[in-house]
Amino acid sequence: MKKYNVYLESSFISYLASKKSKNLTVASNQRASKEWWQHQKHHFDLFISPLVINEISQGNSTAARKRVELIQSLSLLEVSVLAKDIAQRLLDGGAFPHHAVADALHVGIATAYNIDFILTWNFKHLANVVAQTKMKKIINGMQLRLPAMCIPQELLGG
Repeated sequence: MKKYNVYLESSFISYLASKKSKNLTVASNQRASKEWWQHQKHHFDLFISPLVINEISQGNSTAARKRVELIQSLSLLEVSVLAKDIAQRLLDGGAFPHHAVADALHVGIATAYNIDFILTWNFKHLANVVAQTKMKKIINGMQLRLPAMCIPQELLGG
């Protein structure tokens, strides 16, 4: 049976590697991320991109090192010309505000490589059905398929 492909967006990795928060919502998201990583990741083929590596390498050096160590064994998707074109069309088409270039590029990369799912905690631009409706219209117009964008509790592989 073929495994589904999952692109791990930076916010998921950040929640996965971060110290337990006192904020109940953040702590819940951290727990969900860790449970998914422990119990579900083996059901999927996991991918990242240089954009993910760049984003998770920012900030506190100790925390950044921990984030980068988590993803060392994952497959790397390069930022292709098609990925950049998709991202630009998403920006030009109003699926993303023009300042959200990185988020558009995450979608562009995952779409260009025919990834099934994007695992994220980014509700503002990615795990957002209104934004996804706009993305889908543009992506479908390119004769491509938009990956499903979801949070860990929605992505169960058993």
